[in-house]
Amino acid sequence: MSTTEALRVGVVGLGIMGAGHLRTLAADVPRAQVAAVCDVDVAHARMVAREDARLHVDPIALIRSDEVDAVLIASSDATHADLVLACIDAGKPCCARSHSRRRPRRAWP
Repeated sequence: MSTTEALRVGVVGLGIMGAGHLRTLAADVPRAQVAAVCDVDVAHARMVAREDARLHVDPIALIRSDEVDAVLIASSDATHADLVLACIDAGKPCCARSHSRRRPRRAWP
């Protein structure tokens, strides 16, 4: 990717945190383009996402898609490990933040 190309970001999870990240990407991150979104609530995803963002119902399909260069994971904490591993398998950089103070039951393999 050149320094002038858009960074096509896929966002998984559009709850309070994900929707906030979506707005930040659109307003404050130069060259970032939200290319695809995914949420368990499809109607909410359609309402929150820009019209030009492709809607996915399967987060793994979004991660594997050639239409995204990087993935922002804002789904529930319990999904983070599997989604991050899917990003690694797909060769996609990702960001996943967990706000849970409890130790997760499933540790990294």
